[in-house]
Amino acid sequence: MSSSSALTKIPTLLERLHETYPNARYELNWDNPLQLLVATILAAQCTDERVNQVTPALFARYPDAKAYAEAEQTELEGYVRLTGFYQKKAQTIRAVGQELVKRFAGEVPRTMEEMITLPGVARKTANVVLNNAFRLPSGVIVDTHVARVSQRLGLSERPKPERIEQDLMRIIPQKEWIHFGPALVLLGRYTCTAHQPNCTKCILHDLCPKRGLDAADETATVDANGTLADQLPDDWRSVLGDEVQKDYFQELSAFVAAERAAHTVFPPEDDVFNAFKLTPYDRVKVLLLGQDPYHDDGQAHGLCFSVKPGVKAPPSLVNIFKELKNDLDCDIPTKGHLTPWAEQGVMLLNAVLTVRAHQPNSHKDHGWETFTDAVIRALNDRPQPIVFVLWGAYAQKKSKLIDASRHRILTAAHPSPLSANKFFGSKPFSAVNTALAELGVSPIDWQLQDIADGIIPDKPTIVESRATVSIEEDKPADQPAVSTPHAHVSSLMHGVMTYALSLRHGTLLPAGWRAALAEQFSLPYYRKLEQFIASQRQAHTICPGEIDVFNAFRMTPIERVKVVLLGDEPPTHRGQADGLAFSVRPGAKPMPAAVRMFEELHNDLGCWPPSTGHLTPWTHQGVFLLNSVLTVRAGEPSSHERKGWETFTDAVLRALSDWPRHIVFVLWGEAGLKKQRLIDARRHTILTGPHPLERGFSTSRPFSAINNALELHGQSAVWWQLFAG
Repeated sequence: MSSSSALTKIPTLLERLHETYPNARYELNWDNPLQLLVATILAAQCTDERVNQVTPALFARYPDAKAYAEAEQTELEGYVRLTGFYQKKAQTIRAVGQELVKRFAGEVPRTMEEMITLPGVARKTANVVLNNAFRLPSGVIVDTHVARVSQRLGLSERPKPERIEQDLMRIIPQKEWIHFGPALVLLGRYTCTAHQPNCTKCILHDLCPKRGLDAADETATVDANGTLADQLPDDWRSVLGDEVQKDYFQELSAFVAAERAAHTVFPPEDDVFNAFKLTPYDRVKVLLLGQDPYHDDGQAHGLCFSVKPGVKAPPSLVNIFKELKNDLDCDIPTKGHLTPWAEQGVMLLNAVLTVRAHQPNSHKDHGWETFTDAVIRALNDRPQPIVFVLWGAYAQKKSKLIDASRHRILTAAHPSPLSANKFFGSKPFSAVNTALAELGVSPIDWQLQDIADGIIPDKPTIVESRATVSIEEDKPADQPAVSTPHAHVSSLMHGVMTYALSLRHGTLLPAGWRAALAEQFSLPYYRKLEQFIASQRQAHTICPGEIDVFNAFRMTPIERVKVVLLGDEPPTHRGQADGLAFSVRPGAKPMPAAVRMFEELHNDLGCWPPSTGHLTPWTHQGVFLLNSVLTVRAGEPSSHERKGWETFTDAVLRALSDWPRHIVFVLWGEAGLKKQRLIDARRHTILTGPHPLERGFSTSRPFSAINNALELHGQSAVWWQLFAG
C-alpha cells in the first residue's frame, strides 16, 4: 500500500477475503496440471463458463501432451473454436504439447523458470498452474481483475502487471499468495467491477481508498435502482422516472445482478437498453414487439429479432427477410443486424430484456414485463401517433395498452418456424409504410445493406413501397419531371435524407455528446457536410460503414473521457475502419501506425505486442479515439478532407476543453500540434510528440506519460495491454 498506516489493514483484508471466499479458486474445470494449463490458455479473452463448455470434449479427445503435440491443426481448432481466436490458441496448445514432450517428458514443469519457457506462457498463466495445480506459491496471479482491485485498494500504484505482482508479493505474506489471487479475482468479477462497482456491498468498503474512482462511479450502485436505471438514456429516464423508482424494478435490478454473478446472461450489460439508446423517445415511429432475447452465444444485443454484426440470422429473422423480399422486393441481407431500422425510428423492443444463456424465457415473470408494459403506455400517451406492430398471440395481448383511435395497430402471425406459414403473405412492411404515410410520417427504408464488414454496395437498392411519399427534387429546367407508380425517386431520396437526418440530429450519438454538440447540427457547414456524405455514399464505398461513423463517441461517453488520442482519418481499405482512431475491425491486420504504437508500448511499459489492431478495450477505460476526419472514400486517402469534418471535430475538442473534469490530450505530429489552441492548458494536460510513423516516436514513451498525468490528477491509469488475437 502507499502508506504505513494502510499496511496495518492487510491482516483485516486477508481475514475478510478468507471469510467471504474460503475456497477461492479459479472457475475453470480441470483434473490435472495439463488440463489447467490448456484451460488457462483458452481463457484469454473468453469467459470461464465458455471454456468449461469446451474442455470436456477437448480433454477427452486429447488426454496427454503427446496427443496435443500430434494434433491436426484444423481438428484442434474445431474443438476450441467457441473460445475465440481459435487458430492462435490451437497453435499455442500444439506448440506447448510439443515442448512438453520434447523437454519435460510430457509433464508440466513445476518451476516458474521452466514454465515461462513454454510457448505463450507468461507469469500469469504460470502462476495459475503452479498455485492451483501444484499448490506452490510461485507468485500472485495478476489478471485484469486483480490489477484493478489492487490499484483501487491502494496495494499498488503501478500499471504493469509484473510490477503490480512485485508490490503484492512484498506486502502479502507468501503463505497467502495461493488464496489471495483467486479471492481478489472473485471480488473484482462480481463486486468491484470495472464500471459502476458495488461499493456499498463490498467487504472491503471501509478499508478501500477507492483510487481512480469518480464520485459518480462510487455512488452509482448506492442508488436503490441499481445499474439498470443508470443505463437508460436521459430522454427515456425522464419519461420512465417514476417506473424505475418502484419496488418491482428494484427487485428486478437485484435479480438481474444476481443472475449475472452466477450465470452468463444475455445480452451483455451495456446492450440491455440498446433499443432505447438507438431510438429516442420522441423519434419512435414504429414499435415492433418481440418476446425475450436470443439465448445462444454472441447473438443478443438489445434489439428484438436482431443479432450482432457477423452473426448468422436465426430462423425467425430468416423468415422476416423472406417476407420482406416478398412484400417489397428487398434484397435479402446475409447479416441479421437491424440497427438501421432502429435508427429510422423503429423501436425493436422485447417484452423481456434479459435471459440466462441457453435457457429461453428464464427471466420471464421477474418484472421486465411490467416495465415494458410501462414503455408501451408511455408511447401510447405520446401525442404523436405511432404504428404498433404485434406479431403472434403473446404480442397481440398488449393491444389493450394502446389507444387504437389515435395510433395504428398492425397484427400478424409470429415469424417463428412454428407459425411462419401464416406469417408469409401478411405484407407487414408495406402495411407499416402505408400507415405511416396516412399519419403524415415519412416511411421506413426497410432495405438492409451488408454493413457488418463496413462495405456498402456501390449502387443503392431502391425499395418499392406501397406508401407514396411526395418529395420534390432539384432538376435542370429543361428536364421534364418523371412520375413512377412506385415512387422510385422518392425511395432513393428517402434513403439519402435518412442518413442526413441521422447526422443532423445526432441519433448515432449518446445523449451527453448530443447535448454538448447540439448547436453544430444546425450550422451551414454541417448541412453541407451532410449533403456531401450522402452523395458520396450513393456513388462510392465509404469507410467506415454508416453505423460505425460515431463509434468513438458511443464507446466513450463524454462524461467518461480521460484521454483524447487524436488521429487523422480512417483506414481506406474495405472492411478495416471501425470508427476509432488507429484501430481496425476484429481480425483485420493492424495499421502501420498501430504497429509502431505497439512497439513503443513494449519499450515504454513492457506490454507484449498483440496481433490484433482492434483498440476497443482502450475506449472502455476512457480513451477517446477520435479522428480529425471521420469518413473517407475507399482506396482514396484524404478524399474527405476539408469537407467539414475538421470543423466538427474541432468543436468536439472545444467541448472537451470546456468539460470540468481533467483530460489528457495526446496530439501527435504537425497536425496534432495545430490543435493545441483549442484546449485550455491551465485545466488539462497536453502531451505532444512525433506521429507514430515519424522518426523519434520510438523513444517518446507516450503511454507512461499519459498514465503519469492521470495519476497526478487522482485518476486511474489506463491498462494499455491488449491481448493477442
